[in-house]
Amino acid sequence: MPTPVERLPGWARQRLITLTAVASTAVVLCFVTSRAPEMAEVLWRDYGLAAEALPLLYAALLILTLAACAFEPQLRRELRDGRALVIGLAGVIAVAAMQLNGPGQVTRLYQYPLTLWLVIAHLVALSGLLALLVVARPLAPPEPRLLRYAVIAAVGWGVALSTYHVVSVGRYMLLDTPDEAELGSLAISAAAGGVLDRVYIASAFGTPDPVAPYYYLLMGGWLHTAGVSLETLRGFPLMVGVAAALITGAALWRWTPRSAAIIAWVGLLSFSGFVRTTHNLRQDIGLAVFGALLLIALLGYWEGRRQRAIWLLAGGLSLYSGLETIPTAALTVAAVVGLVIAARTRRFRPLLLYGLGCGVALGVYGFTRFVLDPTGWERFTDYFAYYRALGNFRGGVDRLVGYYGRFNLILAPAELLTISAAVVAVICCGTPTQRWVVVTAIGGLLALILGVGGSYGYLALFAPFIAYVLAVALRWRVTVIVGAFVLLPALAAAPLRDMAVEIDADLNRRLLAEVDLLSWQIPAGAAVVGDDVFWFTLGADRAFVGWNGLKVYAGVHDLDLAGALNALAVDVAICFEVDVAHCAAAEAAGFAPPTEFVITRGRYWVYQRAVAAGG
Repeated sequence: MPTPVERLPGWARQRLITLTAVASTAVVLCFVTSRAPEMAEVLWRDYGLAAEALPLLYAALLILTLAACAFEPQLRRELRDGRALVIGLAGVIAVAAMQLNGPGQVTRLYQYPLTLWLVIAHLVALSGLLALLVVARPLAPPEPRLLRYAVIAAVGWGVALSTYHVVSVGRYMLLDTPDEAELGSLAISAAAGGVLDRVYIASAFGTPDPVAPYYYLLMGGWLHTAGVSLETLRGFPLMVGVAAALITGAALWRWTPRSAAIIAWVGLLSFSGFVRTTHNLRQDIGLAVFGALLLIALLGYWEGRRQRAIWLLAGGLSLYSGLETIPTAALTVAAVVGLVIAARTRRFRPLLLYGLGCGVALGVYGFTRFVLDPTGWERFTDYFAYYRALGNFRGGVDRLVGYYGRFNLILAPAELLTISAAVVAVICCGTPTQRWVVVTAIGGLLALILGVGGSYGYLALFAPFIAYVLAVALRWRVTVIVGAFVLLPALAAAPLRDMAVEIDADLNRRLLAEVDLLSWQIPAGAAVVGDDVFWFTLGADRAFVGWNGLKVYAGVHDLDLAGALNALAVDVAICFEVDVAHCAAAEAAGFAPPTEFVITRGRYWVYQRAVAAGG
């Protein structure tokens, strides 16, 4: 039976690439023309782009693609001798397109016209089509020389990404408050006394904290050795990310061709969910370790020839790493993996072995929290009941599209395009095992987002699976050329640009340098309540509670803010001038008249009790 392409007229088959370019350009031209008036102000103010120029540029691009379509057979013959130059030009265009993505990522997340994403993604796609023009026998296996060049290019991007990951520690990703302050307080308490105490919320649910993952015990050990600073705090998740990358690399090296493994591993370093979580104090990067361990276990079981049972048991045991990161996410994905194992094997024994491993992981988790500490279960349920009542745990289709989807398009315009192409290639031409890996990843992703919700960083769990799918897709000449020389540069250019922008701005250090001017006025060991940003300069050697944390403490103990300040015997309260309720609570709690503290972002009022003021 002929394929849809074979049914096309001969002239259309000869011009399939340029016809695709013409059709896609015409669609984008219509879209840009219709949306230009709506997005004009945002594009000019935040991105320096004139919206009225986009239709003109796309009209010119349409004329160019029409001309190329008319002469595609001749173009192919003429360009083939300069194949390397054309492929290089395609890569340059893809990287240049990523530079249209405007200012720093924070500005984009708040105000981003999705038409801009469409333009960028389309230009990257056109770059891929340009490279296709010079690919002879696209479905043939890649020749060794091509693979060598692809690996060299990938290594270059990998070195750049690795360097920027290290250099940007503490500068990439603006301070994430209140999450980093709250979770960082766990690590600092672990560094000081080996106990996970959520000081930021005044230990509202008791000590040790009933839900704190042991991830922060490890971070505390690191801080105890390296000292507390923004760089050492942010350096720990980067080290966890390195561990996840190495485990993933081992899986790729073992079960995919070596050259494809290297290229896909560099892709892992550029995935937006992975990049962001390696520069944030949230424990989400631990999910990448869990995902990498699961990937190895599944491949070991499905591809292995000896001792296959041990892989299932190991896969179940790996759940513990997820439980000590994000329990709800880990349990959801572990359940999906169990369903996939049952669906593929249709036998009880494999599922039993996997379930046994999961049971041991759950047993260890429960024993350390609820058996060794008789009050642990009650406090654990109180914690989740309190935050569920606030609506903190929610998923749904609207979150899939409006949060995860939107963030992905904004942060990495070429990512969805690349992953989708790889998934289609594996589903169409992959082995049964490779298809089941795709099913596992998609099923886990949908179950997690629709059922649990959570932050964008949860996507780090699937980064190892995505890297594997990319490696599998790099099996033909066309996927190696387009993947290594067009899509990989586009993937890497997005985080490299964002890191470079934030390294240059250095906003975190500038802000903390100003905030730190207050530190000498507050005695070490004092109990302090303040805005989250002050945690970064005061949290290491003072009992710092954030105003958001004080609200949690007050809610749990049925107090107002003034009553909570007195119940905690707070010595110093720092309130932003616009937060009238905070300042009023400090005055109602009997603090002395405040002193003024002014920095670039505004004026703060510093309230101290007479005892604290007297030293």
